[in-house]
Amino acid sequence: MVTTCAARLLVGLFAATALSATTLQLTATGTFDDSAPVTPLSAPGETFVLTLDIEQTPNTVLVEPDLFWVDPGDFTNVDYSLDGVEVYSSASALIFFASTSGGFNIEFSPTGDEHESLVLEGTDLGSGEVGPGPQLFTGSTSSPTIELYTGTEPLAYQTAYGGSSPPYTYADASSGTLASEDSAPEPSSAITLLAGLATISVVSVLRRKRIASLGTLWRQRVWPAEPFGKPAL
Repeated sequence: MVTTCAARLLVGLFAATALSATTLQLTATGTFDDSAPVTPLSAPGETFVLTLDIEQTPNTVLVEPDLFWVDPGDFTNVDYSLDGVEVYSSASALIFFASTSGGFNIEFSPTGDEHESLVLEGTDLGSGEVGPGPQLFTGSTSSPTIELYTGTEPLAYQTAYGGSSPPYTYADASSGTLASEDSAPEPSSAITLLAGLATISVVSVLRRKRIASLGTLWRQRVWPAEPFGKPAL
């Protein structure tokens, strides 16, 4: 029974580890220009950091030839901060674009009545010029696979803030970066975790068996040797 319980635990945890390997973490950073307006998303000379987890093969809710919207259930742990202060901890929409424009657009808009978004515009060419952004997925927009991003070129970001319709207040962030990594635990960490939980499972089963054995001895008035001893009746 002990072996079976431990084996089941190990199989379950290995399965969970395998599933988590399909999740990527994206991290985008950039510093706003000195002329950037002050909004909840931006401020002159301040640095933003966006992190989120996304399924590598996400479901889509809206598809066009040059873009797709990610199912909200397939991107999680959203965090947008400005100079180290958290501004948003969730998002209402995440859109990826094909190579014609590239990049992505994340819409925060907590109430849905305003426009609060961050856009990866494209490659920062300097002097205010922006080239096409990197396409961050392979496959078609109807069946995309998010790829690990390894580019090193500076990127241009832009935020938009306003009501439910234009005009919006825009802020540019140049010399931005984008990084992505597999958010699955390191193999050594996973193995250590598995071994520890398996040990806990084995000890728990042995303890239950010991208690059951003592219960039987009590009913039969048969007592084990020291250190337990026989109680006075």
